[in-house]
Amino acid sequence: MYFSILFVATNDCVQCDIEYPKFLAASQPFHSDPQIYFGHVTDSELIKSFGVTEYPSIVYYQPGSESPSISDQDHTVEGVITTIAKAMKGDFSRVKREYAAELVEENYDKIVSLPNVYTLILLYKNNEAKEDIAVFEKIAASFRNDFNIVFGKVNAEKEEALRSDFGRKKYPAIYWYSIENKNARKRYGGRLDLVELVSFINEQTNIMRQPGGELEEMAGRVEALDKLVVENVEQIYEGKKLKKLLKTLKNDYSRNELEKYYTYIIENIHSTRSSDFLEEERGEVLKKLSDRVLTPVQMDKLRRKQNILHKFIDEIAMYLINKNGIDTSLGGMEDPSWQDAFSGSFETFDTSKTTKQKKITKHEEL
Repeated sequence: MYFSILFVATNDCVQCDIEYPKFLAASQPFHSDPQIYFGHVTDSELIKSFGVTEYPSIVYYQPGSESPSISDQDHTVEGVITTIAKAMKGDFSRVKREYAAELVEENYDKIVSLPNVYTLILLYKNNEAKEDIAVFEKIAASFRNDFNIVFGKVNAEKEEALRSDFGRKKYPAIYWYSIENKNARKRYGGRLDLVELVSFINEQTNIMRQPGGELEEMAGRVEALDKLVVENVEQIYEGKKLKKLLKTLKNDYSRNELEKYYTYIIENIHSTRSSDFLEEERGEVLKKLSDRVLTPVQMDKLRRKQNILHKFIDEIAMYLINKNGIDTSLGGMEDPSWQDAFSGSFETFDTSKTTKQKKITKHEEL
């Protein structure tokens, strides 16, 4: 019984290139399995036969079937293995996952130069690296649902050309490629440690994961944009005089989906001239979060949006408290005067218990 699973992409699809390393990592534990075949398809004529309308897509053939099916799972390691398990009706829970892609001379440059994607590389010697790789895989697993960071492993003994390029004699060595400058890699100077490197990645990327993969309480929030919300809270509440703020957001903060979500919120408040949109949007997000068929990636996106909405709502709540002179040390949010002062139905959220990991910046320019 044979099973084929294919990553379907087009040659000009940037998102395809960004998502492919996770498919590559998912394939690695199956290299010695003759029954499961992984493929990367870009041939336009072949793609037509799949009935694919979105790129990238993951297509598979059920055992014994000549008709392709399109996976509805995330394009992550877990999503790929879940697709295989469902199609083959088997238990793949014991399959050892790999979350860091093996990089070779042929794919290295393309992967580390991906636009808007951070890259962390482990350079190792295969005779000494078992424990090092295990720790690195735990770090990569913590960011298994994030496509804006790629984890790669380079076997320095097998990849002589890459070893020469790095010029290292001591192993393991860890290298960081930032979004801002792909040509200036940095060698990480700290320990190969799960907690330390997760903290370092969070500091560099604002992804905000905990070791193991859970989102931190402030995940999704952007410090600079939170500051703008605080500075413009009166205009946001009133839904007026927001043109200048919108111009700033569009000119300076449109690099990723989360920054654009702040702009989306302000645009809707501006167009409706009312901050009531926040409550409507919060309701929509909560409704979607209750959907039991959400994938892990979809769930994380909604939780990040929820955290951003909480910031807006909390700042408006504090603005109204201060505006109406409510003494929160006496009655707090439960005091009747608070209810009178705030006619909307916003819910407030306590962010005072949010933990912030220690910043780690141990790296050097090469």
